[in-house]
Order: sequence, then C-alpha cells, then structure tokens
Amino acid sequence: MPENSNETAPVAALTSTRLTKGQKWLVLSLSLLFALLPFLFVGDLTLQGMHLTDLDASGFFFSLGLLPGAIGIVFHVVLANSRRTQGRERLEKYYAWRSERPLARSQDRVNVTVDETSADPLGAVSACLFLTGIFLLIAVFAGYEAAQQKGVTANGVQGMMYAGLGAYVAVLYYMVARLYANALSSRFLMTSALRTASAVVLGWVFGIVGVTAFAGAPSGTAATADGDALAANAVLFLAGLFHNMAIDALRKRARRLFNAPSADAEELPLTGVEGIDDTTAELLTEHGVASIQHLATSEPGELCDRTLLPMERVVDWMDQALLIRYLKANITVSRGLGIRAGTDLALVHMRGDASLMGSLAEKTGLPAAAIDHIARELRADYTVALLYEIEQGKPFPASTWSDDVTAAPADVAAPVAATPMIQITQEGTQSAAAVQT
Repeated sequence: MPENSNETAPVAALTSTRLTKGQKWLVLSLSLLFALLPFLFVGDLTLQGMHLTDLDASGFFFSLGLLPGAIGIVFHVVLANSRRTQGRERLEKYYAWRSERPLARSQDRVNVTVDETSADPLGAVSACLFLTGIFLLIAVFAGYEAAQQKGVTANGVQGMMYAGLGAYVAVLYYMVARLYANALSSRFLMTSALRTASAVVLGWVFGIVGVTAFAGAPSGTAATADGDALAANAVLFLAGLFHNMAIDALRKRARRLFNAPSADAEELPLTGVEGIDDTTAELLTEHGVASIQHLATSEPGELCDRTLLPMERVVDWMDQALLIRYLKANITVSRGLGIRAGTDLALVHMRGDASLMGSLAEKTGLPAAAIDHIARELRADYTVALLYEIEQGKPFPASTWSDDVTAAPADVAAPVAATPMIQITQEGTQSAAAVQT
C-alpha cells in the first residue's frame, strides 16, 4: 500500500491544477461578455426607453468598471486555489523541519498547522464585488459631469470623478504587477476598494474647497480660466493616481498648520532591499511588513503563507534586511565589497578577514569596533542562523547563538554536525543526504 500511494501522489498533484468544467465556463463567459460589451454602444440598443448611445463616455466607464473585479474573480477561482494548495504543502514541511531543529527556540517547537480556509475564494469574490461597485459609482459621476452641471456640488462631483479615474488607473497598474507575481490576494482587492473610496472622498473635498487650498498654488488665480481648470483636473487625477502621496502631503501640511512635532526618525523603506520594488513593497505593507525592521523580524514561513511569495525570495530579503537595519544607507558601500546580507558579514567575521572588515569600516565611516560589534550581533542572531540553514541546507558555521546562555533558551542543545537537515526550496523539501549526493 505505501508503494502504491507514493506512485499515485505525483499524479494527484498534477491533476489538481486542471480546470473543472465550471471554471472553464466561467472564464469563457466572462471573456465573451467583455468582448461583446463595446458593441452595445455602437448600435442603437434601447433599454427601458434609454438609448445606450446617449450615455457617451460614461457608458464606456460602466463597462471598464467591471474589468478589475472580473479579473480578480477569474484569478482566484481558477489559479489561486491550486497555488495556495501547493504552498500549504511546502509550508507544512517547513514548519515540521523548523520544530525539529536542534537550535529551535521553544516557541518554534510548537506544531503549526497551515489554515486551509485561506484558500476559500469567497473573501476574494466579495472584495471584487466591492471594488466593482466603487468603479461603477465613478461611472455615475462621469455621467453627471458630462451633463454640464454647474455650482459647488458639480465641482465636488467633478473632483470625485477625476480622483476616481486616477485611482482606477493605479489599481489596474498594481493589478498587472500582482498578476505577474501571482500575488493578487483578496487583501489587495479589499484595500484597493478602500483606497479608491478614500480617493473619491478626497476628490470631493478638493473639488468643494479648491485644489489651491491643498496644493499651495497662488491664491490670485482665476478659477474660471481654461488653463487653471485643466490644471485643477490634473491635480485631482494625480491625487487619485498617487493616493498615498496625497495623504502624506496633507499630513505634512496639517502638521505645519497645527505646529505638531515631526517624527524624530523615519522608518527605512522596503525598497532599500535588492529585489523589492514599489509593487512588492505595497504587497508586504498590506500584510503588516512596512519597514526594514518589520521585514528583518518576520517569520519566513508565515510571511510566505500570507503573501504567496517563494520561500527563497523571502529568505533573501530578510537576510538583506538584517544587515540594512545596522548599516542603513551604508548598505550600498557594503554591497560594493560583496557583503550584501547579514549572513555574509557574519561569515566574514568568522573567517577573521581583518582586511575586508577594515575596508568596510573605512568606506562606511564607522569605527572598526562598531563593525566588529555588528558582526558579533549577527553571529548571535537566531534568525541569521535560521535563514542560512534554509538557504544552504546545513547548520550555520558562524553561529554563536547557542553558546550565549543569556540569549539561548535552556532547552536548546548544541548543534550536531551529523544531524539530518533539510533544504527548503520552491520545488519542495529534500534531505541533506539527497543534497549531498
């Protein structure tokens, strides 16, 4: 029986990613719907006494407003479930390996089970519907603005429309990047809906109060001039397109207005890590990792489970973050010397490479004693040893964590060279014996 079960397991894994008949019909139906939508506005179709051709531009906004939600539904119903299932299998092996490590902490020895309900697409479908409703509301604003309404209320509706259109472009831009990375999560869809709603409200305020009150433009300009009107609409569109930057600008302006003290130290951005761009930083921020410090102190398995990112990528980013939180802006100098991560500096210190350590101290402007202290801290860091063991499939030779009785728990044994280790990879988990052979 065990032999038969082992032979059929790979077949089950391959067939689990195939589309069911219902999923195929869903994809074909939605694709056909969006292919036929433009033709509704070309002909003279009448619906309850209203000609669709009379909707003008707002009619196309109605059809485009359905696109992001439909893409999100198709992604989660067709692709996300199989990807989440495969990720759960790798994470379960990782947690089992982590609890059996000789250097495992007491909190890591607890059996962790991956939540299977996270693969349920109901939350993602609900988020897609919320997002679609907001975009359809923006289409209503476009129809109101096209009616050439005047007055303060019309200015507010116009502000909502242009800010909403900017938010729509931003959501589509980030959706493309998430689709490439297979990371179009339900959390992203829900936060996109909330951000779009807040951008619409922000556009209303800009339209009612005036863009110049927030943008800091000269107050003597004539609001009725065509050039000023176009500039105001452009600012409204940019406020929706770069919603986070608009909120930050308002926060700084309010801080100056109320003489509020500013923060003494700014958090290091995630984009300082090699391989993390703005889109990936947004993904990590949605899951509570908003700075270098947060990334360096995360748990790799938990972060992979929440973001659906590969284990190797998360481990490399965390390894870099462990060094960046010490060197900060000097990380660029360290990379030029071939030291780009925490494990690199710890290994250099273990080898006793005084020349390289001296060059790092000289080029960064830090005292040699400070560089030595940072290297010792990294060698005694539990996360550094864990990340190295995940990447290399063997114990971290430079680790001093188990030798420090003040930092190590009492139930942790010293590392044993003959202890079987495993290597966590994107394809799966294999033993140290298999790695060596």
